Amino acid sequence: MNSAHAANFANTTGAIVGRLSALRLQFPILAQPVNGQPLVYLDNAATTQIPLTVLDATREFETLGRANIHRGVHTLSQRATDAFEAARTSVKRFVGAGEEHELVFTSGTTEALNMVAQGSQPGWMATPAVWAGRRDHRQRPGAPRQSGTLAASRAAQRRHAAHPAARRAGPPP
Repeated sequence: MNSAHAANFANTTGAIVGRLSALRLQFPILAQPVNGQPLVYLDNAATTQIPLTVLDATREFETLGRANIHRGVHTLSQRATDAFEAARTSVKRFVGAGEEHELVFTSGTTEALNMVAQGSQPGWMATPAVWAGRRDHRQRPGAPRQSGTLAASRAAQRRHAAHPAARRAGPPP
């Protein structure tokens, strides 16, 4: 690597480290050491940490503007609806969504995965058994809380395979 490339690499690396450091400041929980090391939080599927900017905006909404969206004709409801729609527009632009129906807000990962599972494969959710491997996350699409019995045994898998709808739709993903 010549000196120009090395200098460019160092500048780029320094900029990235600086941006990551600034981002970490938005999450005060990351400032605490764990076992003598800086905390790195990777359990975002279960609980995602919230940056200070979001906490500040949430506190402002909860203390000054909490109201149902798309429901009321009173001032607070209209403000909440306007804020919600502004957020939708911002997120749509960020992810490149086009039409309104291309962006759906859910309460979390579980609801989103269940919505995808139920909407993307009509018919397979109606079968009486859903199985999961030992390593599958308990909140995988079609989790039994909404779809029936979780069955990991070979007998349940055979019963599923024998079900006419299962033969047409194939096994769950």
